[in-house]
Amino acid sequence: MRISAIAAAALLAACAHPVPNMDAPASLAAAETAFAAHSVREDMRAAFLAAFADDGVFVRNGWTVSNAYLANQPAPPIVLDWRPQYVEVAASGELGLSTGPWKITSKAAPATPATFGQFVSVWRRAPGGPWKVAVDLGIGHPGPSLWDRP
Repeated sequence: MRISAIAAAALLAACAHPVPNMDAPASLAAAETAFAAHSVREDMRAAFLAAFADDGVFVRNGWTVSNAYLANQPAPPIVLDWRPQYVEVAASGELGLSTGPWKITSKAAPATPATFGQFVSVWRRAPGGPWKVAVDLGIGHPGPSLWDRP
């Protein structure tokens, strides 16, 4: 009897699945939203330096380690704004992605029409740590069609 109770407990433990962290998607969306707000409030360079992992890359004409590249660059004369429209997080809570529209306006020539596109950011975090961007890439669109949608 004692052996069957132990076997039953072992069987139940083997069948148990980890409960997904229901807070993870909301926390990733909040991290992406704060990242974008930092870009608008201060500048794109400062926001990228703060949000990217030390080995995080962005894809712009090739793979570039973001912080190493941006450390010696001036802030570009643009306002880069974006928002997450879709967020997905792995059950482990350690990896996630967000995607949505972006918009760039010129600081030097504010009357110049904005440019638009779509981004995908892959995020990771160590247990108990903040979300950090691991990979960021985007494409351009000819107009604001996706920016104008909720």
